[in-house]
Amino acid sequence: MTPKKNTSSFPIDMETIDNIDKILHDPSRLKIIAYLYSLKETDFTYLKIQTGFSWGRLGSHLDKLQEVGYVELKKELIQKKKSSKKTPRTYISLTNEGRRAFDRYRNSMQQLLQLGNVKSEG
Repeated sequence: MTPKKNTSSFPIDMETIDNIDKILHDPSRLKIIAYLYSLKETDFTYLKIQTGFSWGRLGSHLDKLQEVGYVELKKELIQKKKSSKKTPRTYISLTNEGRRAFDRYRNSMQQLLQLGNVKSEG
């Protein structure tokens, strides 16, 4: 027997759950995007320290976020003081698409949380 859904008290369509951005729903990538959302740009080292991720873990997640167009990576050679050597530095920023994706994700999660509030009140 198929259970019947009480649609009269269901404030959202269950498609909201199906449509949650799977890229952002990963806790590690969500943490990265949340940091970047409040910054114009940061460097790889700062983001590594803030997230607590290893170099490889951060790099892997940034690759995935870049692949879908949510972040932009810019590499530069920086002249070190008191040295003739240049050091590579990677700067990371959230793209406009990444910002919109995070806004959509937050809205979807807020809808789901409101659903929980409605169910617990009733």
